[in-house]
Amino acid sequence: MNENRRGDGAKRSLGTHFAVWSAAAAVYALLGVPMLRIVALETETFVQNQYEIQSLHTLAWIPRGWVASLAGPAPFIVIVLAAFFYRPAERFWQVGNPIWTWPQAVRLSLGAVAVAGLAAFAVPLSIAMVQWIGVEAYWWIEWYGGMLDVMERIRIAVPPIVIPGTIIGGATFLWWALGAPTRARTTDGGPILALRYAYYVVSIPLLTAFAATWIVGGPRLLRASSSPGYGDFTNNCGKCHERSSSFNLIKTPAEWKKTVDMHFDAKQIEIKMKDEERQGAWEFLLAMRSYSDEWTFRTRCQRCHVVSYLDWDKRRPEDWETIVGRIAWWSPFYYRTEVRDQVLAYLGEEFGDPDALLGLDRESYERFMRFGNSCGRCHSISRGAEYYREADAPQVQAMVERMSQKLPEPLSGEEIVEFAATYQEVLADTELFGRLFPHDLPTEEDEGK
Repeated sequence: MNENRRGDGAKRSLGTHFAVWSAAAAVYALLGVPMLRIVALETETFVQNQYEIQSLHTLAWIPRGWVASLAGPAPFIVIVLAAFFYRPAERFWQVGNPIWTWPQAVRLSLGAVAVAGLAAFAVPLSIAMVQWIGVEAYWWIEWYGGMLDVMERIRIAVPPIVIPGTIIGGATFLWWALGAPTRARTTDGGPILALRYAYYVVSIPLLTAFAATWIVGGPRLLRASSSPGYGDFTNNCGKCHERSSSFNLIKTPAEWKKTVDMHFDAKQIEIKMKDEERQGAWEFLLAMRSYSDEWTFRTRCQRCHVVSYLDWDKRRPEDWETIVGRIAWWSPFYYRTEVRDQVLAYLGEEFGDPDALLGLDRESYERFMRFGNSCGRCHSISRGAEYYREADAPQVQAMVERMSQKLPEPLSGEEIVEFAATYQEVLADTELFGRLFPHDLPTEEDEGK
């Protein structure tokens, strides 16, 4: 009877070990490899862009970079995942990690091998992180003149964080996963305590900064690795040129769509893609080097209107176009045409209404819009507001008539009187002005903008 129980226990133990290590290897293969191949692809992109190499086949170490990216972290990932999986196995089935019973010297050797793999992986990971953070930062850069400086700072600052952060963070997990001895701290001598405190002093700020890089760059990796179009892209877009050359560019979804269609509709290209393959390649390009309409809205509008945008009135599409065009005066680069198209697409979807009147009657709304579209064509409507707020009707009419002469078609006498009266009306009501003409409030700070 006892022999049968021992036999059943041995079978259960063997089955649990097999299940734990198989599950760890499966997670690495199914979730880890899709992410790691994006790291390798980003490394290719960096090399080609940095050294302007047309054919990466001339570099013998590119395959080694793929090996470092895919295989380097494999021991670490499998060992740590298995340690996590053994926790419930030990609790419910009394089956522990066999590595924890190995001699300490053997465990340290195994840990050294895993850390060495992480160290090899840390270099391509740092290169990829530079790319991801650079792509995310690019969409927030307001002035073209600051772009190169920002990108150079990212290129210099990120690797010294990611490389040691990967190694130290990985070693910390391995120390736990390999069953580090848990002695009472009171038995540690002075040198051990000094090493422990030195580890805390170095690792805590470093790993905090390392986590911050993942907060910024990690979402780009998740989007790219989860995109089903990786195979469609790599199987087709690398046949005529280096596939990584595509990632030297950042484009809007519409621009990438045009690029994909242009390439595979060209008569001189013999590659024929099915519609679903073309869609998959396009989606992968978006995940790697593009931004959704919603994210573009957040970078342009929500960065200031953090939550206040939730209370915005619905507006007509042409009204939104005027408002976004008004903001573009501030930074034509930040609100260049393709960006404005994305912002307007999101505004039209979420805050658009072709019949919106902003709480006014139709006649008043159309009168205010006629005034705004004419006077806001060349300058801020609030220009000179402080002076003309106190002016009488003849002075305002004289100003409108003077400005009318600069229009392609000067205003009629009735229009001059209407515009002058409308101007005085909106200047007298700051709330109405702000509702009609956002980002053009009649204050001293806005004069001349």
